Amino acid sequence: MAELPSQAEPKRPSISSWNLMHSVAEGGPDLGFASIMALSTLSAIIPIVFILAFSGMGFGLDVVVLTQEYHDEVTLVIKAVLGFGGFMYLFDGQYWPILPQVLCWTMIFAAMCISFCILIAEVPYGPICVFTVLTPLSIFGIKNVCFSGVKPHILVGCYYKVYISLAGIILISFFYWCTVNGNMWESTTNAQYSHKAGCKVNFKDLEECKGYSEGVPCFIDPNSAAITFSQQCTSHCLDVYAECEEAFIIWSFPGLAAMALVVMGFISKLLERPSDPHNNETVGVIAKACAIFLFLFWILASLAGAGEGLSSSLIAFGISMFIGSAIVFSVVFWNYLMGQSSVEIVDKVKKQIDSYIDVLRGLLVLAFSPLSLVFLLLSVINQCIRRYITRHCCRKRVPDAEFEHKGIFTLGVARQINYVLSWDQVQVLTYAVYWGVGYIFLNVLASKFTTVFLSWLIEYTADMNIFAVTGIVIGVGMALFMLPPIPGLPIYLTSGIVLVSVGRNTLTLWGSIGYASAVSTLLKLLACSVQQQLIGANLGGSVAVKQ
Repeated sequence: MAELPSQAEPKRPSISSWNLMHSVAEGGPDLGFASIMALSTLSAIIPIVFILAFSGMGFGLDVVVLTQEYHDEVTLVIKAVLGFGGFMYLFDGQYWPILPQVLCWTMIFAAMCISFCILIAEVPYGPICVFTVLTPLSIFGIKNVCFSGVKPHILVGCYYKVYISLAGIILISFFYWCTVNGNMWESTTNAQYSHKAGCKVNFKDLEECKGYSEGVPCFIDPNSAAITFSQQCTSHCLDVYAECEEAFIIWSFPGLAAMALVVMGFISKLLERPSDPHNNETVGVIAKACAIFLFLFWILASLAGAGEGLSSSLIAFGISMFIGSAIVFSVVFWNYLMGQSSVEIVDKVKKQIDSYIDVLRGLLVLAFSPLSLVFLLLSVINQCIRRYITRHCCRKRVPDAEFEHKGIFTLGVARQINYVLSWDQVQVLTYAVYWGVGYIFLNVLASKFTTVFLSWLIEYTADMNIFAVTGIVIGVGMALFMLPPIPGLPIYLTSGIVLVSVGRNTLTLWGSIGYASAVSTLLKLLACSVQQQLIGANLGGSVAVKQ
C-alpha cells in the first residue's frame, strides 16, 4: 500500500534570508535620503523646543520663575479639566458621536500637557513626561500628513536612525555644555540652580546655615547671588534645599530626553520587522536595561544631592517611557494586528508576560487599592446614568450586551471584578508587600542612610592618610560583602568617593581614581576568596549548614 505524503510543516525562514523576505512580504524598499532628512527635521522640533524651554542648556530656570506666577490659574484649569473628564466618564463619552469625542479628548490632553509644563516647580517631572509621550505621538501626525503612502512599520523602522541620531547629538551637546562655564553638577551648580529656580529653603536643624538676609542661605550673596562656601558655611548647608528636585531635573533634562529617544529608537528598530520571532526577547532586554539605568541614575543622583523626591520623578519618567513605547507599537499594529501573524505575536507576548504577571498585579494592588473604592462608586453612578439616560439617547452606539446588562456595576467593571477575583490572591498580595517594602527601603532608608553614611565617612577620614583610609574601606567593605542582602555597588561607590577625596592631593585626581579602582577590584576578589574557601569549603559538608 502506498503511503500518503505527509504534510510537512513550513520551514522557518533562516536569518540570512530574512532581509529578502522582509523586502517582499513586509513593505518594499526603505525611505530615501531626502525623505529621512525631512523626517529628521520634523522629528527634531519637539526635542529642540523642550530642551530650550525646560533644561539648563536653554531657558529652563527662567521658565520656572516665569511660570510660578500662573500656578493658581493653572490649578483651576486642572480641576476644571478633571471635572470635565469625570463628566465624560459618567455620561458615557465613548458612546458620543465621533467628532465631539475627538474634540473633547484632544482638549483634555492638550490642557493637561500644558498644565504639567507650567507647573514645573510643583511637578518637576511634568515636562520630561510630556516630552516622552508627545515625541512618539508625533509619528501619527507626521505619517498622516507627509508619509501617508508609506507602510507604518517601514516609517517606524526609519525612526530608529532618526531617534538614535537625535539622542547622540543631544548627548554630545550636553557633555560639551557640562565642560564649559562650570556647568558640571557639583555643590556650586546645585546651589545656583536651586536658588534661581526659587526652591523653598528649609533651615530646620540647619540654623547655622542662615545668611544675613531672611530666607537666604549663608553661601549665597544676596546682592550678586554669587555662591561661596567657607569653613563657617560648608557645602553641607546645601541640605536646606533637600526637598528641591526640580534643580537636578532641569540640569539633567537633556540626558533624560536622550535616554527616552534611545529607548524609542530601539523599539522602532524592532518594529521594522514586526513578525520577527526574536523581537519579544529583545523587548524584554530593553526593558531590563532601562530599569537598571534608572536605578543607577537614582543612586548617583541621590549621592549628588539631587533632592529627596527624585524617586517619584523617576517612577513617573519610567511610566511615561512605557506609554511612549506603547504609542510607537500602536503606530505599527493599529491595523496590522488584524492579520493572522499579528495574533501569533500577541499570543507570544502574553505568554512571555505570564511569568511576571503576578509581580505587576502586586504593584497594581499596592498603587491603586485606595482608589479602587472610588472607582467602584463612580461605576455605580455611571451604571445608573447609562440605564436611564445613555441607553435612550445613544441606542445605536450602545452594544447589545451593555444594553441588556442589569447589574449594579457597568458591564466592563463587572468583568474586571470577576477577573481580579480569579487571581492567585496570596501570590499577588505577597508581591504587593515586596513592592511596598522595596519602595520604603529605596525611597526612605537607602537614600538617606547612604547619603548620611558617606558624608560622615568622608568627613571622618578627611584628615587621615591614604593607607589608613584604605584599611578602613577594606574592613567596612569586607563586613558588607559578608551580608547577602548588600549588593556590591554601594561598596564600590563608597571606596571611589572616599579614596578619591583623600588621595587626590597626594596621588592626583587620575592617580587616586586608578588606586580606588584597584582597591575595589582586590576587595571583591578577597571577599570571593573568603566566601568560597574559608566559609564555603570548610562548612560545605556541615549538615547543620545545609539544613
